[in-house]
Amino acid sequence: MIAGFTYCGKPDEAVGVFCEMSKTQEKPTVTTILNLLEGCSISAELGRSKWAHGVAIRRDVAADVAVATAIVDMYAKCGAIDTSRRVFNQMQQKNVVSWSAMIAAYGMNGLPREALALLPEMKSRGLKPNSVTALSALSACSHGGLIKEGFAFLKSMVHEYGIVPESEHYSCVIDMLCRAGKVDIAMELIKQIPGCIKVGASAWGALLSACSSRGNSELGVGALSHILKLEPMNSSGYLLGSKMYAAEGSWDDATTMRWLAKERGVRFSAGYSLVHVGNRACRFVAGDFSNSRAEEINITVERLHSSMTIYDRIQFEC
Repeated sequence: MIAGFTYCGKPDEAVGVFCEMSKTQEKPTVTTILNLLEGCSISAELGRSKWAHGVAIRRDVAADVAVATAIVDMYAKCGAIDTSRRVFNQMQQKNVVSWSAMIAAYGMNGLPREALALLPEMKSRGLKPNSVTALSALSACSHGGLIKEGFAFLKSMVHEYGIVPESEHYSCVIDMLCRAGKVDIAMELIKQIPGCIKVGASAWGALLSACSSRGNSELGVGALSHILKLEPMNSSGYLLGSKMYAAEGSWDDATTMRWLAKERGVRFSAGYSLVHVGNRACRFVAGDFSNSRAEEINITVERLHSSMTIYDRIQFEC
């Protein structure tokens, strides 16, 4: 049940089941604790994560490599990168997964250079980075804007670490280039990818998003074609395509994208946000008026938006 709620993205329910279990004679196993930690990492709530860490300590499983690695990941997802590193440093045993988790932790917290610095340290400990480690390092470069370093690492993967780049690695570098606005270089890289490797939808999506933002419709249309072929039931491609056409004033094409999605039965998930108040998580869904205080909430949001607009105008005028 805990794993099921966690898998469905319902951390509150997962924690609730664990608390109910604690009232019985059943003793949680390492697997149970791992599922609890994963649930807390999804909520990204630091207080709850510290509680889960305490549970692992009290159950005498915090020293387990898998559990300690999960704790490193959990704190990183809460933004507590210093705590994450402290737990990592205290681990008596570290495997490739542990090092990969710490590299990913630095990457997701905007510290790409610290992430890359772990690679030679890992190698000096006699551990060889694997495909997942490489992906974590490239992702750190992508989110940190380290284009030169990202390219250098991609080239060093084979001769220095013996890792053959796969579709996910190329997609990460393409995303890195697109984030930096280097759409043409990204397209050149796609052309250089070996024929045995299939360029994934995420790579084409990054290219399409960049083309949409920078008005490069020629490349964008090609990227859109690949996305709709690879993932015809994914709403993201249709939304990005519609946005691209709307940005250049091609309203008929934008409407066609919406019509095509409807014709194929593509489902669009409404965006939502979670706000934790005390021990309760409040979920706000776009376009949802079922909340009894919906009118009050909308008025407050509109006031905040107006205040932001006024502040931006003042900043611009100054």
